Amino acid sequence: RQRSVLTTDRTFRFALGGNGSGKTTLGSWWIAQGLIGWDPITKTPVDRNPREIFNCIASGPGFDHVIHQMMPAVRQWIPEAMFKEFKGDRIWESTDPHNPWTLRFKSVDQGAEKYQGAEIHRIWQDAEVRDQDVWSEMLARTFRRLGDIMCTMTAWQGTQWMHSWIFTPDYYDMDAKFWVQIPVYDNPYYQFCRCSYPKEAHDKDGICRVEDAMCTGFDNSAGAKKLERMKRQYRGVEYAIRVEGEYRLLAGHPVIAPDVRKKHQDLRK
Repeated sequence: RQRSVLTTDRTFRFALGGNGSGKTTLGSWWIAQGLIGWDPITKTPVDRNPREIFNCIASGPGFDHVIHQMMPAVRQWIPEAMFKEFKGDRIWESTDPHNPWTLRFKSVDQGAEKYQGAEIHRIWQDAEVRDQDVWSEMLARTFRRLGDIMCTMTAWQGTQWMHSWIFTPDYYDMDAKFWVQIPVYDNPYYQFCRCSYPKEAHDKDGICRVEDAMCTGFDNSAGAKKLERMKRQYRGVEYAIRVEGEYRLLAGHPVIAPDVRKKHQDLRK
């Protein structure tokens, strides 16, 4: 399911996933494709104009998330020698004169005015957008360059306006939008093989090399235990959002609000 978000040609891509479903890895991979001009894993070229500066934004809910989650995720795909970093401004610039690009790291809690300025080719928003004004500014920045936007998020606040934007034609033509729901167990790390073949019979992604084996990956006790813990820990709406990756309308009230958490704890006693 993660691959489908990368291969679609739609302008707006939404990966709605549970916690640990690979959303940040997916978004960082996509933004790195545009910057370096080729897929960092398959090494195949990405279709874009190398003659103009390719401007991108990586946006998160807060700078703590940006610095500790998003920046390391993007860094794993782009060699250090390919860019210079302006730490104070949180800007990366290409060092290759034949492939100029810039990547700006921003935070939604800065407000919409911090997203104004340059025309943008790609925006990756990791986590749900809490501010509708920020989202409107993202649309404006990508309009002239016919840029793309990818949102990778767990919808733990479930706002009505974002739900309508994704799933209805009220705000934008549905032909320009693509969305996919990614449950936690779609991540191979949380899968375990039910076949009788040993680990050596599986490849590095955990897929069985034996053609007649109906399995999803080799025995991964650590991942399986974490998945089982999630199933015991979360109930009801919180389970649907954090494990199944569903979008539930919560009117902006976090599913992990103290009263909701206490209610779930009382049910488990």
